[in-house]
Amino acid sequence: MLMICLNMLDTDEQRVSFERFFREQRQSMFAVAVSILHNVQDAEDAVSQAFFSIAGSFEKISHLDCHEMRAYAVIIVKNKALNIYKHNKREDEKTLHTQSEIIDDEAFEQLRFSELDEAIGCLDERYKDVITLYYYYGFSAKEVAQLLGIHIDTVRHRAMRAKKLLKQVLEEGENND
Repeated sequence: MLMICLNMLDTDEQRVSFERFFREQRQSMFAVAVSILHNVQDAEDAVSQAFFSIAGSFEKISHLDCHEMRAYAVIIVKNKALNIYKHNKREDEKTLHTQSEIIDDEAFEQLRFSELDEAIGCLDERYKDVITLYYYYGFSAKEVAQLLGIHIDTVRHRAMRAKKLLKQVLEEGENND
Protein backbone atom coordinates (compact mmCIF):
# COMPACT_ATOMS: atom_id res chain seq x y z
CA MET A 1 0.00 0.00 0.00
CA LEU A 2 2.77 2.45 0.89
CA MET A 3 4.44 1.93 -2.47
CA ILE A 4 1.19 2.65 -4.32
CA CYS A 5 0.69 5.83 -2.30
CA LEU A 6 4.27 6.93 -2.94
CA ASN A 7 3.77 6.40 -6.68
CA MET A 8 0.79 8.76 -6.53
CA LEU A 9 3.09 11.62 -5.47
CA ASP A 10 4.99 13.87 -7.89
CA THR A 11 8.25 14.76 -6.19
CA ASP A 12 10.86 12.98 -4.10
CA GLU A 13 10.34 15.59 -1.37
CA GLN A 14 6.65 14.72 -1.20
CA ARG A 15 7.47 11.00 -1.12
CA VAL A 16 9.89 11.43 1.80
CA SER A 17 7.41 13.60 3.68
CA PHE A 18 4.52 11.21 3.02
CA GLU A 19 6.55 8.17 4.09
CA ARG A 20 7.45 9.89 7.37
CA PHE A 21 3.79 10.86 7.87
CA PHE A 22 2.71 7.29 7.09
CA ARG A 23 5.10 5.77 9.63
CA GLU A 24 4.13 8.30 12.33
CA GLN A 25 0.35 8.07 11.87
CA ARG A 26 -0.56 4.54 10.77
CA GLN A 27 -0.80 3.08 14.29
CA SER A 28 -2.99 5.86 15.65
CA MET A 29 -5.15 5.79 12.52
CA PHE A 30 -5.51 2.02 12.90
CA ALA A 31 -6.54 2.48 16.55
CA VAL A 32 -9.22 4.98 15.52
CA ALA A 33 -10.55 2.61 12.85
CA VAL A 34 -10.60 -0.38 15.23
CA SER A 35 -12.44 1.65 17.86
CA ILE A 36 -15.21 2.32 15.33
CA LEU A 37 -15.33 -0.99 13.49
CA HIS A 38 -14.26 -3.51 16.15
CA ASN A 39 -12.84 -5.61 13.32
CA VAL A 40 -9.17 -5.77 12.34
CA GLN A 41 -9.70 -6.49 8.64
CA ASP A 42 -12.23 -3.68 8.19
CA ALA A 43 -9.96 -1.33 10.17
CA GLU A 44 -7.05 -2.15 7.85
CA ASP A 45 -9.30 -1.38 4.86
CA ALA A 46 -10.30 1.96 6.39
CA VAL A 47 -6.67 2.91 7.02
CA SER A 48 -5.68 1.93 3.48
CA GLN A 49 -8.53 3.96 2.00
CA ALA A 50 -7.59 6.91 4.21
CA PHE A 51 -3.95 6.82 3.10
CA PHE A 52 -4.98 6.65 -0.56
CA SER A 53 -7.16 9.73 -0.02
CA ILE A 54 -4.39 11.53 1.83
CA ALA A 55 -1.86 10.69 -0.88
CA GLY A 56 -4.28 12.06 -3.48
CA SER A 57 -4.43 15.42 -1.74
CA PHE A 58 -0.98 15.42 -0.14
CA GLU A 59 0.27 18.37 -2.17
CA LYS A 60 -2.53 20.51 -0.70
CA ILE A 61 -2.04 19.41 2.92
CA SER A 62 1.73 18.90 3.12
CA HIS A 63 2.18 22.49 4.34
CA LEU A 64 0.14 21.83 7.52
CA ASP A 65 1.92 21.40 10.84
CA CYS A 66 2.05 17.95 12.41
CA HIS A 67 -0.97 18.55 14.70
CA GLU A 68 -3.14 19.72 11.82
CA MET A 69 -2.05 16.79 9.67
CA ARG A 70 -2.81 14.41 12.53
CA ALA A 71 -6.28 15.92 12.91
CA TYR A 72 -6.80 15.66 9.17
CA ALA A 73 -5.72 12.01 9.23
CA VAL A 74 -8.03 11.23 12.18
CA ILE A 75 -11.00 12.82 10.45
CA ILE A 76 -10.27 11.05 7.15
CA VAL A 77 -9.84 7.61 8.73
CA LYS A 78 -12.89 8.20 10.93
CA ASN A 79 -15.01 8.95 7.88
CA LYS A 80 -13.65 5.95 5.97
CA ALA A 81 -14.34 3.70 8.97
CA LEU A 82 -17.86 5.10 9.36
CA ASN A 83 -18.52 4.47 5.67
CA ILE A 84 -17.43 0.85 6.09
CA TYR A 85 -19.50 0.61 9.27
CA LYS A 86 -22.59 1.95 7.45
CA HIS A 87 -22.02 -0.46 4.56
CA ASN A 88 -21.69 -3.37 7.00
CA LYS A 89 -24.79 -2.19 8.84
CA ARG A 90 -26.81 -2.16 5.61
CA GLU A 91 -25.62 -5.67 4.86
CA ASP A 92 -26.51 -6.75 8.40
CA GLU A 93 -29.96 -5.21 8.08
CA LYS A 94 -30.54 -7.13 4.85
CA THR A 95 -29.62 -10.31 6.70
CA LEU A 96 -31.91 -9.42 9.61
CA HIS A 97 -34.82 -8.76 7.27
CA THR A 98 -34.36 -11.98 5.34
CA GLN A 99 -33.96 -14.07 8.48
CA SER A 100 -36.40 -13.97 11.37
CA GLU A 101 -33.83 -14.00 14.12
CA ILE A 102 -33.99 -12.54 17.60
CA ILE A 103 -31.62 -9.61 17.99
CA ASP A 104 -29.12 -10.33 20.76
CA ASP A 105 -27.66 -7.76 23.15
CA GLU A 106 -24.59 -7.08 21.00
CA ALA A 107 -26.66 -6.34 17.92
CA PHE A 108 -28.89 -4.09 20.02
CA GLU A 109 -25.84 -2.13 21.16
CA GLN A 110 -24.74 -1.76 17.54
CA LEU A 111 -28.17 -0.41 16.65
CA ARG A 112 -27.92 2.12 19.49
CA PHE A 113 -24.50 3.14 18.18
CA SER A 114 -25.94 3.56 14.70
CA GLU A 115 -28.69 5.83 16.05
CA LEU A 116 -26.06 7.99 17.72
CA ASP A 117 -23.93 7.89 14.57
CA GLU A 118 -26.90 9.03 12.48
CA ALA A 119 -27.65 11.81 14.97
CA ILE A 120 -24.03 12.99 14.86
CA GLY A 121 -24.27 12.93 11.08
CA CYS A 122 -27.10 15.49 11.29
CA LEU A 123 -24.87 17.99 13.06
CA ASP A 124 -23.09 20.88 11.40
CA GLU A 125 -19.48 19.95 10.55
CA ARG A 126 -17.98 22.25 13.22
CA TYR A 127 -19.99 20.49 15.95
CA LYS A 128 -19.47 17.04 14.46
CA ASP A 129 -15.67 17.37 14.45
CA VAL A 130 -15.49 18.74 17.99
CA ILE A 131 -17.81 16.16 19.51
CA THR A 132 -16.10 13.32 17.67
CA LEU A 133 -12.59 14.33 18.67
CA TYR A 134 -13.51 15.40 22.23
CA TYR A 135 -15.97 12.74 23.40
CA TYR A 136 -15.47 9.81 21.05
CA TYR A 137 -11.68 9.80 20.68
CA GLY A 138 -10.98 11.28 24.10
CA PHE A 139 -8.82 14.21 23.07
CA SER A 140 -8.65 16.96 25.69
CA ALA A 141 -10.24 20.32 24.92
CA LYS A 142 -6.74 21.77 24.57
CA GLU A 143 -5.73 19.04 22.09
CA VAL A 144 -8.91 19.51 20.06
CA ALA A 145 -8.30 23.25 19.99
CA GLN A 146 -4.78 22.66 18.66
CA LEU A 147 -5.93 20.05 16.13
CA LEU A 148 -8.69 22.22 14.73
CA GLY A 149 -6.89 25.53 15.12
CA ILE A 150 -9.56 27.13 17.32
CA HIS A 151 -9.62 28.58 20.83
CA ILE A 152 -10.12 26.18 23.75
CA ASP A 153 -13.25 28.08 24.87
CA THR A 154 -14.69 27.58 21.40
CA VAL A 155 -14.11 23.84 21.75
CA ARG A 156 -15.96 23.76 25.07
CA HIS A 157 -18.82 25.86 23.72
CA ARG A 158 -19.19 23.72 20.60
CA ALA A 159 -19.05 20.52 22.67
CA MET A 160 -21.86 21.73 24.94
CA ARG A 161 -23.90 22.94 21.96
CA ALA A 162 -23.33 19.65 20.13
CA LYS A 163 -24.59 17.66 23.14
CA LYS A 164 -27.76 19.77 23.26
CA LEU A 165 -28.31 19.35 19.52
CA LEU A 166 -27.72 15.59 19.76
CA LYS A 167 -30.23 15.32 22.56
CA GLN A 168 -32.82 17.16 20.45
CA VAL A 169 -32.17 14.99 17.40
CA LEU A 170 -32.39 11.77 19.43
CA GLU A 171 -35.57 12.88 21.20
CA GLU A 172 -37.16 13.79 17.88
CA GLY A 173 -36.23 10.37 16.57
CA GLU A 174 -37.90 8.67 19.55
CA ASN A 175 -41.03 10.77 19.13
CA ASN A 176 -41.26 9.79 15.47
CA ASP A 177 -41.12 6.05 16.26
